[in-house]
Amino acid sequence: MKSLWGLFNVLFGIAFVVLAIQFFSGKWLKLLSGSVNATSRQLISAGRVISPALFILGISVFLLGFPENKLFVKIGNIGFVIAIGYIIVMVLITMFQSSR
Repeated sequence: MKSLWGLFNVLFGIAFVVLAIQFFSGKWLKLLSGSVNATSRQLISAGRVISPALFILGISVFLLGFPENKLFVKIGNIGFVIAIGYIIVMVLITMFQSSR
């Protein structure tokens, strides 16, 4: 971690992991609701759906903070693609379920 960008990646990675843990445990769910009126059951369900992606995203961004280690960069890139793919799939599933 020789650069400021690497430090930002490490800090953002830690922030994503903390956010994932808080969403999975059912805290900070008002961040998910925004201005939409949703029940607490819906928010807890949404938190448990999104938290694995945030956790993987946090670990991958954390690993990308160490660009001198090529293995960390490869694992970070693969984790990033998996997390983004998971988010896209879950958004599509949610859209199709809510349109019924």
